[in-house]
Amino acid sequence: MRAEREVLVSDAGGNESVLGRLLEEISWEGSSVRRYRDGGRGLENVLSAEVLAALDFLPRTFLGAVVGNAHGADGVRGVLAREVEEAKLSFLPDEFVLNPDGRSRGEQLIVQFDASVATSWCYAIAR
Repeated sequence: MRAEREVLVSDAGGNESVLGRLLEEISWEGSSVRRYRDGGRGLENVLSAEVLAALDFLPRTFLGAVVGNAHGADGVRGVLAREVEEAKLSFLPDEFVLNPDGRSRGEQLIVQFDASVATSWCYAIAR
């Protein structure tokens, strides 16, 4: 059985579901929102939402295998694969500021990613 865990949440705007975060993102599209007709086929955020929502329904060992077979950041992938049962997935999380002491947004080095996976020992992002 799965250990109790938080799944697919974000601190942004009170939307704590994949669908809520996706709708919040779409709300910024303005007149180009028509691109989302027919299910938003081909749009990156829609695909990311579908994949992350599906991962919630699969056993966490599956996510661990996906992470274990990915490439890059070997140390983080190893820790994440071992701690996958406690992992917290976030869809379209808030901006991540690499240099909070920067005077301008450019100096702050702000990163916006599609998803994050966090455990007590590691933090991984997906773009």
